[in-house]
Amino acid sequence: MGIVLENVCKSIKGVEILHQVSFELSKGIYGLLGPNGAGKTTLMRCMAGVYEIDGGSMHIDKETKDGMGYLPQKFGFHGNLTVYENLEYLAVLKKVKTENLREHILSCIDTVHLTDKKDLKCKKLSGGMLQRLGIAQTLLGKPKCIILDEPTVGLDPEERLRIKQLLGRIGQETILLISTHIVEDLENLCDEILVMNEGSVLRQSSRDELLQEAERRIYQIPAAWEEQIQGEFVILRTLQKNGEEYYRIACRDEQSLEYEKNVTLEDAYICTLKGYARDIK
Repeated sequence: MGIVLENVCKSIKGVEILHQVSFELSKGIYGLLGPNGAGKTTLMRCMAGVYEIDGGSMHIDKETKDGMGYLPQKFGFHGNLTVYENLEYLAVLKKVKTENLREHILSCIDTVHLTDKKDLKCKKLSGGMLQRLGIAQTLLGKPKCIILDEPTVGLDPEERLRIKQLLGRIGQETILLISTHIVEDLENLCDEILVMNEGSVLRQSSRDELLQEAERRIYQIPAAWEEQIQGEFVILRTLQKNGEEYYRIACRDEQSLEYEKNVTLEDAYICTLKGYARDIK
């Protein structure tokens, strides 16, 4: 099973949103990173069949395409229906084929740890529970590919951790594509990361490769040293250390300073986005 995109283009109201997007996905967990307006949501909608592409080709084999699971960034359920009733309704709309539909629905509910809420009306669920229910509906029909657009947005750290653990289990048997602005949610979760900007995929590589490419590009310096930095750089964050203000920065060029050895995925993402990443080939 797999997905192959070659030079995919998509315009909306005369504005090009996707420009010659190409990549391949097979079984595993993929993170999709990019700033607002990069084209992530449009790309996911094209893959899920919500939009038709305008150019290029998108091949999704029949086994993968049938019953694909999709969680949009904004979604809703019937508030007066229970957790079980909502999934039963969606299963009918999706024409889910299974010998025992009730057992399958209960299995989806159990996977997202909502079994004790199955008879509760959805209007009484918390935000985190609704998000988990949204993931549960993507599991209906046992899809070979699941696409999630910002699945942890608006959740507290505990609920985000719970969903991250859930996604780790789901991704063992599917193609799982996750778009998020919370880069740390993808740490130690994804097999590969895709970085998008301005409608194009800049990079598709493993987390470890991205981290290696960001080595000797990240520095943590006293704020007063800013003028000593050679070449282009960006301040990632400001922090306090022993009562003194420090900057964590990403630089286009290696500096004659001690570089930060604990590079994070967020550091590496910014380096890729800004064109600062080292060529390690």
